[in-house]
Amino acid sequence: YTLYLAISHTNLGLLLSETGDNQGADRSFHEAIHLQEELVAKSPDDAERHRNLAVTFNNLSAIYLASNPDKAQTCYESALAHQKLAVASQPRNTAFASDLAATYNNLGSLQSQREDFSAAANSYDQAIQLHQKLLQADPSHKPYRHDLAISFNNYGLMKSRLQDPSAAEQAFQRSIAIQEALVALHPDDMALRSSFGGVYNNLGIAFEEQRRLEDAAIAYRNAVEQQRVAYLRAPGVTRYRIFLSKHYFNFGRVLRQLGQPDRAAQIAIQRRELWPTDGERLFSVAEELAISCRDLQTSPGKQELTAARASELTIETLQQAIHAGFHLSPDVVDDEPFSALRDDQRFLRLVKH
Repeated sequence: YTLYLAISHTNLGLLLSETGDNQGADRSFHEAIHLQEELVAKSPDDAERHRNLAVTFNNLSAIYLASNPDKAQTCYESALAHQKLAVASQPRNTAFASDLAATYNNLGSLQSQREDFSAAANSYDQAIQLHQKLLQADPSHKPYRHDLAISFNNYGLMKSRLQDPSAAEQAFQRSIAIQEALVALHPDDMALRSSFGGVYNNLGIAFEEQRRLEDAAIAYRNAVEQQRVAYLRAPGVTRYRIFLSKHYFNFGRVLRQLGQPDRAAQIAIQRRELWPTDGERLFSVAEELAISCRDLQTSPGKQELTAARASELTIETLQQAIHAGFHLSPDVVDDEPFSALRDDQRFLRLVKH
C-alpha cells in the first residue's frame, strides 16, 4: 500500500509540475519522499527502492532549479547518495550506473550555472568514469557513446572556464573522436551532427585561448561544415541556424586575426544569408564587414576582396538591416568597427535618414 501511495504522489507531483503548480508539486514530491524513505528504512538493501527514491529527489530538484538552486543542489546530492547505494548493491546493473551518471551531469550543469566550475568539472569527471565503464560493458550501445562524448565536452567547457585550455583541448578531442565515429555510423542523425559541430566550436575556443590561431581556424571551419549539414537538412530547427551563425562569427573573427579580412568578409556574407529578416543580426554582420573593410584599407596586400567591395557589402547589409526594422543610431558613426566608413557619403546618408 505504501509503495502505491508513493507512486501516486510522485505522479501527481509530475502532473502539477507540468501545469506550472510548483508549490503543489513540491508538496506531492515531499509526501512521496517521506513514504519512500519509510520503505528504504524497512529494506535498506533493496536497490530498486533506493533508485525510486533518487528519481523523486531528481524530480523535486527540477522545480527548484530556477527559484532555489541551493535546494536543487541538495536534492541532487540526496539522489546521488541513494543511487550510489543502488550501484553498490548491484554493480553490474547498467541502468543504475546510467542513472548515477545522469545525475552527476545534472549536478554539474547546476554547479556550472552557479559558476562553481571546479565542482562542476569534478561532477562531469565522475560522469565520464561511469560512462566509460558502461561503454566497456557494451561498446556498441549508441547512447553510452553519445553520453560519454557529451560528458567530455562538458568537462572541457569547465576546464576552459578554469583557465586550463590544454586540459580543455584534450577533453574536446576525446569528445570529437567519439562523435566522429557516431556520425559515420548515423549520418542522418542531425542532432548528433549538430552536437559534433558544437564540440569543434568549443575546441576552436580552446585553441584561441592558447593563441593557436591556425588550429582555431581549422576547428571553426569544421564546426561550420558539420553545423551547416544539420541546418540544411533540418532548416526548421531554429537552434541549428543559431549555432551555425555563431560558428561563422567565430571563424570570421579568427580569420581577421590571421590577417585574412577578405576571407572573413566572405564568411560574414554567408552568415548574412541566415538572417534575411533579422535586423539586429544583419547589423552585426555589417559590423563584421566594416571591420574587414578597415583591415583591407590598412593592409590591402594580395586579397581576394578589395576594401571598396567590402564597403559596398557593408552599406548593402546596413540597408537590409534597416529594411528589416533595425534603428540605426547616429552614434554609430563614432563606433570603432565603422571607422573606415566615416567619410563614406552612402554611410552618412543612411545614418542621417
